Amino acid sequence: PNIVVLHSIEEEDGIRFLTMELVEGQTLSALVTPGGLPISRVLDLSIPLADALVAAHERGVIHRDLKPGNVMVTREGRVKVLDFGLAKIVDGERLADVATMAATVQAPISTAGEVLGTVQYMAPEQVRGEATDARSDIWAMGIVVYELATGRRPFTGATLADVSSSILR
Repeated sequence: PNIVVLHSIEEEDGIRFLTMELVEGQTLSALVTPGGLPISRVLDLSIPLADALVAAHERGVIHRDLKPGNVMVTREGRVKVLDFGLAKIVDGERLADVATMAATVQAPISTAGEVLGTVQYMAPEQVRGEATDARSDIWAMGIVVYELATGRRPFTGATLADVSSSILR
């Protein structure tokens, strides 16, 4: 219940697109306040976020771009994880891009050594362009929870390279 519903993978005039549930509400980004949220609110948001990751990981899906802008809180207060555009499907030893699931032939969206995601929320292995797994999403969730609790990100810098360096150190 805490992951956006994917209705279909479509193609029109050679362009692939996803049709998903319309989620109305606010992103977690909009809810972050200077100094952070009260701990009860952090837990109200973090527990369903963790539940969503558990559900995705149990099905072999690694999000790879978890951040406050990709999590909505509906008008009813339900947490919904969105934007699985950089997700990987883990099937035993084989990795397949989500985009290739509906296609018979398509180039993958990523290659070894390529860095994908939002730097401020990347795990060290992502920053290095190494293989990611569920632990990469758990790292990102830790950053999201930290940001909700404190009102700021744990890794900062004047440039994305500085942020990357901060994460690696």
